[in-house]
Amino acid sequence: MKISNILQRLIVSIYRSFYLFAVCLVLSLSFQFILVSSTMGSISLPSVTILGTSLAYYGPKDKSFLADEIRDGLSKRLEFRGYTVLLSKGKTPESLDDIIKAGKAKQVQFVFYGSISCLGEWLGLNLRLVDLEDAAGEPRILFAKGDRREMSMLLDQIEAEMVKVLAAPNLVAEVCASGNRRVDTDAILQTTKTRAGDLFDPEIIASDIKSIYKMGFFNDVQVDAIESPSGRIVTFIVKEKPAIQTIKLSGNKEISEEKIREIIDLKPYTIIQEKNLQENAEKIKALYMEKGYAGSSILASVEPVSEQAADVVFEITEGEPVRIKAIEFQGNQAFSDKELEELLETSEKKPLWIPSWSNIVALFKGDQAVLKQDALERDLGRIAAYYHNRGYVDAKVGSPAVRREDAWLYITIPIEEGSRYGVGQIDIEQDFFKDKEKLLSELEITQESVFSRQTLRQDILKLVDIYADEGFAYADITPRIEKDSDKKLVNITLLVNTGPSVKFERIEIVGNTRTRDKVIRRELRVKELEPFSASGFRKSNQRLNKLGYFDDVNLAPSKGSSEEYMNLKVEVKERATGTFSIGAGYSSVENLMLMGEISQRNFLGKGQTLSFRGVLGSETNRYSLDFVEPYFRDTRLFLRIEMYNWEVEYDDYTKESMGGVLRFGYPLNDDLSAFIKLRMDNTDMSDVSDNASTIIKDSLDIHYTRSVGTGLIYDTRDDYYNPSHGWNNKISIEYAGGLLGGDSAFVKMEGGVSYYHPIWKSIIGHVRGGAGYVTEGGGGKLP
Repeated sequence: MKISNILQRLIVSIYRSFYLFAVCLVLSLSFQFILVSSTMGSISLPSVTILGTSLAYYGPKDKSFLADEIRDGLSKRLEFRGYTVLLSKGKTPESLDDIIKAGKAKQVQFVFYGSISCLGEWLGLNLRLVDLEDAAGEPRILFAKGDRREMSMLLDQIEAEMVKVLAAPNLVAEVCASGNRRVDTDAILQTTKTRAGDLFDPEIIASDIKSIYKMGFFNDVQVDAIESPSGRIVTFIVKEKPAIQTIKLSGNKEISEEKIREIIDLKPYTIIQEKNLQENAEKIKALYMEKGYAGSSILASVEPVSEQAADVVFEITEGEPVRIKAIEFQGNQAFSDKELEELLETSEKKPLWIPSWSNIVALFKGDQAVLKQDALERDLGRIAAYYHNRGYVDAKVGSPAVRREDAWLYITIPIEEGSRYGVGQIDIEQDFFKDKEKLLSELEITQESVFSRQTLRQDILKLVDIYADEGFAYADITPRIEKDSDKKLVNITLLVNTGPSVKFERIEIVGNTRTRDKVIRRELRVKELEPFSASGFRKSNQRLNKLGYFDDVNLAPSKGSSEEYMNLKVEVKERATGTFSIGAGYSSVENLMLMGEISQRNFLGKGQTLSFRGVLGSETNRYSLDFVEPYFRDTRLFLRIEMYNWEVEYDDYTKESMGGVLRFGYPLNDDLSAFIKLRMDNTDMSDVSDNASTIIKDSLDIHYTRSVGTGLIYDTRDDYYNPSHGWNNKISIEYAGGLLGGDSAFVKMEGGVSYYHPIWKSIIGHVRGGAGYVTEGGGGKLP
């Protein structure tokens, strides 16, 4: 009896719980329906009723069942779409009038009828759809044919064509937006899925409303759907949020308004978005934290000015300044506190009158005695790396303990050093035969007495490059480290997985609107259908940047037609290579002097250089024309032609020279090249003073100079025209006279050194030096 009562109560309890759940579910769904309906207004789709007649069949009798099967299948598809389908019984009506009468008798809007043809596995569906509200119009022809085994596909075609007619009144004729003043209509509609020609779907409309809300520019979004002869015109009616009129700051005393506004990216006349307000409040808070004002809070608010505009106000509550008083280390025995402190970006606060590195850094990078969590995390990584690179493979750096006392912070960093390990046995396991001993000789870690993770990483990168230069672009090297705790040694095995040997399949060049493809391709140190080369890849990038034709160069590799092939896209962004300059000067010697230069470093996009320079003054006239062809007739031969004409009036004489230099060069490698040159010069001296020196008077009969020279150029600059680092060194020897003829004879030797190195940001240091020696040749004169 008791058990039955318990079961009865249990059943009643379950029933009541189920009933309560059902009521809540219905209320929830009803609320959602009311919410969407209130947003979209009174939008509903009218019901459509269709009559399907029996379909005529033409074909083998044993396949006659196909007619009913196709009609039933089509009716189920239409019912799934929400249409009401009635199926007539009996024979197929013989005339269109009979079909229309049958439809009106059933009080439907549409009737479909037709025939099915079957020949072997071939099936043809020839149907008609009649709109009874437009009985005078022609029936819509619906036709599909194909393999009987693909009947589902044929029904898809018929269904799609039929729905276009059935849903015509519910198709979207136009989609537009209204109420927007600042936000572009295209930007609004781009977030929606509803498009002209689509079936009007309230669920998609509701999703579109949410998408427009997510833009963050609107306080309200509604939709209006007006029926028209061509379909429904859907209009999204929006109410924009106010625009920013001014941005105000209050409460800031320790940090200037100018500094704060530098980090705020809000702009007047842009629409207010809550997300942007909070992001900028966080930026201001981060600035205060960076300056050491812990506990600062920022409140962003909006003050309406009008219906369409508002002021944004950042209310700042500044916290008390907090600085790091001391940094302590616990557990460090191998390295002193001072040695570890030198690794830290975070530092203790020192009085300004005490000379310290932290005070010097503070002048450029800000106060480092402020606690910055990201900087502290980097410091912990530096300490751990310092230990790991000096043999302490088990060293651990714990989470720092931060203690605050008044305006000071005290940081304690715990360290577990462990034992120090040396380097034991080193081996390489590879799936591609390569001289192991030679590879081991390339490794720096074989020369180390203690284990270093940094050295091991560098060695792995070096090995990857070695394999990559053999064509193994996807070579992967994994170190297997085994510690011998007894001997305190680390045994290292490098596991090499070379992957497939890779060749370049296609090299594509994009972005060069002016520079010809061949100018770029000749600088590449990789070629199509040749093995991949890591060093060639790097050199290609360096050489393209070195030209000075491009603002940006990017070599983007991608997978080719198979794993054995790689495509390479060379993306360049061209820069202006032509220059025109003109200037004027004044000196006590020349009085007024005019200077001008026109040059093009990428003449006609062929990589040639053409320049003209001129100086016109009261005492000096100089003109020169220079042409450079770096790849003469598409060979690696370098050609340079220089022509000049100048006249200088000195105190004791006037000298006029006209001549030229023809120079050929050839690269011995990517940095070193050799050259030969031939120079011809015609000089005339006039207006020689009686007080002129003997050397000047002896040069009156030196008119023609013929010389030949040779030399070497070593150039590692990163850019020929605007270098930031690298060497440019040159040595040469020149011989004149003898078999070359002319009035002068000499031997001249010259050498020059030039070095570039970045100093700070865009400031480049440049050091240059040179020396020369000249002597008269036999039987000639030195001009």
